[in-house]
Amino acid sequence: INQYAMSEWDGRLRVATTIETVDGGSGAPQSHSGVYVLETRGDRLVQVGAVDGLGKGEHIYAVRFVGPVGYVVTFRQTDPLYTVDLRDPTAPVVRGELKIPGYSAYLHPVDETRLIGIGQDATDTGQVRGTQVSLFDVSNLDAPARIAQYTLSGSYSEAEADPHAFLYWPADGLLVVPLQSRYGFGDPVPFRDAPDRAFAPRMAAGALILRLTDDQIVEVGFISHPPAVKFGYQPPIRRSLITTAGNGTTLWTVSDGGLMATDPTTLARLAWIAW
Repeated sequence: INQYAMSEWDGRLRVATTIETVDGGSGAPQSHSGVYVLETRGDRLVQVGAVDGLGKGEHIYAVRFVGPVGYVVTFRQTDPLYTVDLRDPTAPVVRGELKIPGYSAYLHPVDETRLIGIGQDATDTGQVRGTQVSLFDVSNLDAPARIAQYTLSGSYSEAEADPHAFLYWPADGLLVVPLQSRYGFGDPVPFRDAPDRAFAPRMAAGALILRLTDDQIVEVGFISHPPAVKFGYQPPIRRSLITTAGNGTTLWTVSDGGLMATDPTTLARLAWIAW
């Protein structure tokens, strides 16, 4: 799936995967997912424990291992977030399951009790509707809960496919999520409340800036790079980083058009360097 679907812990390898099979009677494709624990014995890698049967008929969209716990998201119509207890590597067990519409394609640990999820909101029938940022409370593995959610209709984030595009800055609780959307930034209608209308000829591009509190996701605003004449479109923001100097903190964002420095509190542009 991606690099987060494998994890070494205490000398053992944990692997999460979706297994495709075919029904012997109907010939219809079937799927289920599981987490498998392996260890080396001599020159062989041997399975010593497993828990499977997760998300029957679904596929894994996100995995994250944090110490002796695994978090697995599967999706077809709803998003089950599974908490997997791996403290006994020979007998891993699913402790909890949270079913919510949509899915998380990337999971990012905030601390020992909270996870950020980046993915897509969806209807009860599985039709995706736009970017979804979720904050999960996993302090009780038997009862994971989503405690905050932020959605944007008609949008997609590169962070869903490439976690390098996502930035979380713990010191300020800052989240930077690059976006492409059918709705332009700075519309009179708030971005997240824009009515569902036909796709614009060109997608708007920028980055959503959020701030995380103990149990809230707060919108700070949106930033975008100047339109690049040589490209003929507004370049999507691909990466972001924070730099600190003295008492100041600067948010830098990178696109095919150039490099921009932004005040992370006011979102005022400090500098623009075109390539």
